Parts: sequence; C-alpha cells; structure tokens
Amino acid sequence: MKKAREEHDNLKDFSLTIGGPLYQLFCKLRLIKKPLFFYKRRMMIIAMLTWLPLFLMSLLYRDAFGGVKIPFIFDLDVHVRFLLVLPLLLYAEVVAHNHFRLIVEQFIKCQ
Repeated sequence: MKKAREEHDNLKDFSLTIGGPLYQLFCKLRLIKKPLFFYKRRMMIIAMLTWLPLFLMSLLYRDAFGGVKIPFIFDLDVHVRFLLVLPLLLYAEVVAHNHFRLIVEQFIKCQ
C-alpha cells in the first residue's frame, strides 16, 4: 500500500517538459510561470522574435514587397511556419505536459 502511494506521488511530479535549460530560461525571462502558465504570451513573443527579424531584413534589402521572384510579404510558406505552426508547437508542449502524466499512470496500472 505504501509503495503504491509513493508511485502515485512520483507520478504527480512527472513531466517531460519541465526542468530543462530552456524551461529555466523562460522562467527567468518571465515567459513562463511554473508549471507552464503564460503559454499565450510565450506563443506570441516567440513567433514575433522569429518572424520580425526576417521582415526587417527583407525591408532593409528591399525584398519585402518586390525585387525578387516571391517577395517576403507574399511568401505564404514563411508566414505559416512562423506565425501559425511555431505557436501551435509551443501550445503542444502545454498539452503534452497535461496529458503525459495520465498516460504514464495508465501504463503503470496495466502492469
């Protein structure tokens, strides 16, 4: 009985996403609050930190609106990657954190 209670307490602390160096950096930058709060803020800031420099460089080299085969503003592939897919991947981290504990608990019960 005591062993089962210890296993349950260990599962309560189980996470694949908390504790790494990137997580610690996000905590120091206040992009995250333990455990994985502020995910909307983090999604917006990281998307802007990846997309905005590309836009600014394309403005600097005058490739944003013309001058090349596909100007930056009309390059749908770049916008989908950085403004849609990257935030979805960051949200997937929150979903994984919330559901992996339940999955591991189910595996332990089946043993």
